[in-house]
Amino acid sequence: MALTGDLVDATSGDTLYIGADHSVPMTIYQADGVTPQNISGWTIVLDIRRKDTSSAALLSSTAAITTAASGICTFTLSATDLSASIFTGDDWRGRYSVWRTDSGSKQPLRSGDVTIKRTTRT
Repeated sequence: MALTGDLVDATSGDTLYIGADHSVPMTIYQADGVTPQNISGWTIVLDIRRKDTSSAALLSSTAAITTAASGICTFTLSATDLSASIFTGDDWRGRYSVWRTDSGSKQPLRSGDVTIKRTTRT
């Protein structure tokens, strides 16, 4: 069962910003949506697209497994990953998905909306 919810920077609890560095920790849960899943040995990927049906991801990031037994992984998104040349216009809105991508175990883990804000600096 894939969970749904907005993608936010865990440090600020806010949306992401164009041209900023972000750390996005995430806990992966078992099918009950409550019990953390042991993710030891998993490959977990975050994709951001304009729409769920868009053919190519604008950003794709592989998670670092931080605490496997507790299901905690972290996506590190750099200012280059979130550049204004990729996420054009004012506040950019799209969709994200997080997948387990191991061969023979491909599963959606989470999905939802993402807003990447523009500031006067970017």
